[in-house]
Amino acid sequence: MKMLSYDQIAEIYDEDMGKNVSGEDIAFYVQQCLSAQAAILELGCGTGRITLPLVKAKLEVVGIDVSLPMLKQLQRKATEQLSAVEQKHLHYCQMDMSAFAFNTQFAFILCPYSAFTYLVDHSLQTRTLANIRSHLAPNGLFILDVFIPNRRIMTLPDDYIYHDYQRELADGTLLKRTKTIQKTAISGINLITRHYYFLDKAGKEQRTITTKERYRCYFPNEIKALLQKNHFEVLNILGDFQSLQCDENSRMAVFICRAYHTK
Repeated sequence: MKMLSYDQIAEIYDEDMGKNVSGEDIAFYVQQCLSAQAAILELGCGTGRITLPLVKAKLEVVGIDVSLPMLKQLQRKATEQLSAVEQKHLHYCQMDMSAFAFNTQFAFILCPYSAFTYLVDHSLQTRTLANIRSHLAPNGLFILDVFIPNRRIMTLPDDYIYHDYQRELADGTLLKRTKTIQKTAISGINLITRHYYFLDKAGKEQRTITTKERYRCYFPNEIKALLQKNHFEVLNILGDFQSLQCDENSRMAVFICRAYHTK
């Protein structure tokens, strides 16, 4: 079986992707879901960066992720961070967000951290949104966020090397990440190649990991149109998890939606 990119970085995900955001999204999703009278479904739950705070807020949470190594990290963290009572309110399984199936409906379905942009094929987008719609309880809400395309990045050449960060891990190892982004203007589908370098304290390279992911760039109006086409009412579009409307200065666009059904 082909190893997924997130399988390769599961052990360092919290030090890598997890530290690339401020954490405002965690507080936002918890606050949004506090009124839930039924279970919450999180698509692409990963290592539980948002999942575990939801459970700690006394919510019933189901998390799905296609990466088993990521879910194993979630399991480890749940054992360390949740009480025995809290662990009973957490359920997770390996499923693809385009093909999940449950015999229940959810008060909220969440798709955080721009996970939706990894659905690059229109058929997958349509199938996923139809599945979400069928799993939402009456008056339930679907909330997702996506990165807004950075216009500066769009103008840089494909071989431009981004030096993302260098961080020290708990064992003293230095983790350095660089990336390149190969862009396709017509389709909006980009190929991002990330290089991870593990260095000792003297800066000597110990090992490397390289991952490749395809993702689709969307401007907020494109996501809104896609949601509406697939029978969602967009109730609000926020910028950077704030109460303010999304604008050209926002890094993230957050969509709060309700499904409607045609006869």
